[in-house]
Amino acid sequence: VILQLVSLTAVAQSFRPKTFNATSNSGGYYEYLPEGYSSSQSYPLLIAVHGIGELGNGTSQIGKVLNNGVFRYIKTGQFPKSFNVNGSNFKFIVIAPQFKKWPSPLDVNKIIDYAVKTYKVDQNRIYVTGLSMGGGVTWDYAANQAGYASRLAAIVPVCGASFNDIGRSNRLADSKIPVWATHNSNDPTVTVGNTNGYISQILRRNPSAPVKKSIFYNFSHDAWTTTYNPAWRENGKNVYEWMLQYTKSRGATTASNKVPVAETSGNTAVTLPTNAAFLDGTKSYDPDGSISKYAWAKISGPSSLSIVAGTSSKAIAKDLTTGVYVFRLTVTDNKGATATKDMQITVNAGSKPPVANAGGNITLTLPSNSVALRASGSASGGTITSYKWSKISGPASFASSSLTSPTPTVSNLSQGVYVLRLTVTDNRGASASNDMTLTVKPPVVTTPLVANAGSDASVSLPINYHILKGSGSGGSGGLRYSWNKISGGNVNLVSPLGSISNILLLTQGSYVFELTVTDSRGVTAKDRVNISVLGKITLPGNNAPEKPSSGNAGAKVINVNLTNGAKNYSSKEWNNWNVVKNTNTASEYITSSRFNYSNGQTSTVSAMLTHSQQIYLNDNSKAGMAPKEVLESASYSTVLRTLRLSGLTPGKTYDIELYSSRSNSDNPTKFILNGAVQMINSNNNQNNKAAYANVRANGAGIIEVQLTRTKTYNYLNGFKLTEKGSSTAALSTENDA
Repeated sequence: VILQLVSLTAVAQSFRPKTFNATSNSGGYYEYLPEGYSSSQSYPLLIAVHGIGELGNGTSQIGKVLNNGVFRYIKTGQFPKSFNVNGSNFKFIVIAPQFKKWPSPLDVNKIIDYAVKTYKVDQNRIYVTGLSMGGGVTWDYAANQAGYASRLAAIVPVCGASFNDIGRSNRLADSKIPVWATHNSNDPTVTVGNTNGYISQILRRNPSAPVKKSIFYNFSHDAWTTTYNPAWRENGKNVYEWMLQYTKSRGATTASNKVPVAETSGNTAVTLPTNAAFLDGTKSYDPDGSISKYAWAKISGPSSLSIVAGTSSKAIAKDLTTGVYVFRLTVTDNKGATATKDMQITVNAGSKPPVANAGGNITLTLPSNSVALRASGSASGGTITSYKWSKISGPASFASSSLTSPTPTVSNLSQGVYVLRLTVTDNRGASASNDMTLTVKPPVVTTPLVANAGSDASVSLPINYHILKGSGSGGSGGLRYSWNKISGGNVNLVSPLGSISNILLLTQGSYVFELTVTDSRGVTAKDRVNISVLGKITLPGNNAPEKPSSGNAGAKVINVNLTNGAKNYSSKEWNNWNVVKNTNTASEYITSSRFNYSNGQTSTVSAMLTHSQQIYLNDNSKAGMAPKEVLESASYSTVLRTLRLSGLTPGKTYDIELYSSRSNSDNPTKFILNGAVQMINSNNNQNNKAAYANVRANGAGIIEVQLTRTKTYNYLNGFKLTEKGSSTAALSTENDA
């Protein structure tokens, strides 16, 4: 390994690569020592973890860690020699290890152990930051169950590739570690939801946690150039000055300020039905100033709770249920220092009230105008001593055999909705109520149910299909239909549970089909229709035998390129379909107009895509399975989505090719059609396509393909639909014969 020494000033401020074996996952690191570094004093330590693009062997590839992040500004001389925070000057030791693969929290901990043994490190000021992969590692290290957060003063995760599960978030909240997380609002590589989720869950667990986030309005993954720029500040501090205000004690360092003292009224207990208790922090004080803020938060206990006046010295905890609650008071003094104190409230179970059950809701249809009610009641540790019924609302016409029986008969009911209330009382005098609804519907006026299977018909081969058009009338409504073949040869009935059904694969002979119509009461009516299939008609002067077609003779092709409206493919053989409705948000249920065939003729075929996040523009696209212009733009999505092709000929077969290509990132796309799954690795893909042959359109003339992801995204650049030739006449939905 060649050791470099790059002088940033006239003195010893320097950085250089070094080899080590602190962990088997790293062979080396870049070291930055500040100007005037001496073994006679200790310095803050900053561990900078790189992104996945900078993985390497730690020796010949070590220079990659200088491309982004903190060391980019060190390399260009923009990193300050010192930072002034609260009147004190600080100089960083910066260590940037190069990892061979995605590092574990233990890898990071070994790096810190090595740095503490090798350099003069102020162990009260150890900080970790990282970008992309490194940002995720920063989250994971501080949130690790091993309690690594106790070693750190603060962390700065940048567009961190770490999912915010509740366990990690809660450990961060409980550790009170200061966090400043940054992310781009429309990051296409690592969702901003990771950062938002971590911060939200930490504050939900600990509302006074010293955490913050900065979300930049940007459509790229690079949030680190802004974050690590020493010239960029928020609320007067860059990220380095913000970190240096914190020490391992979790307090913000302010000159000669004593920490306030938090005091509560102590542990207490209540017994239900009392379900509220006072939270008193008025005994809190600040020895050298004043208390400026109070914040009460639940640390543990049942979920049922509301806090009244939670930011005052006296608060009320309401809506408590049986169990043990722990509340935390956080006080902040006039100089920003904080202190906490916990108190416990035990809620004991009281005597349970009785339970009233008025029975389920009832519906009657006139002329039936009476019904027996079926109510019940129970009392924990006691008995029910009385029942009482009352009418809360409803028509005036009403009578009851008893108002004090659990099972009275109510009568003389009229059309409308009654609400009846049952009140039960137990032997201790406690009572409870429950309502039920009694709906009385008007008499059902019906006409006889009639089924109509349509007129008898005949077809002549080679036409081997027919459309059954049935109908129903009368009855009680809610009609349902069912077709059955009574006699004749084998056929294929398409949509036999609708009023209209297609018959396929007819052969010469006579057929009888029966339509059954059922109404909402279960009453049925039936009707039959006769279909005659005649032999092929030979016209005079046309006795030459028909030539059967085969393969894709006469096939028509539809080529479709998915775009954002700006990157269209100028080719008469290709259709451009804009699947971006709004450039700032995802688009849903995007529909196309009718596509043209490759010969320029207009087809009946259109498409619908259920979701498109945006269009991703690929770098250095090359022609392969499709033209270069098609492969350079890809619609991407994180959800399962459907591509629906409509306007096809029912029963006809088609070939489908689907193109999926995306530069740089390994994101396989899974295609599913009629249960057949094809996996395409979209990474810089020019040649591998999903191809389905002999796909038959359904009776509605539709073919659907599902796309899903195996990692972050699924991709679709375009598709090709080939309408195949057939020796059998295509199914028509326009004619009966």
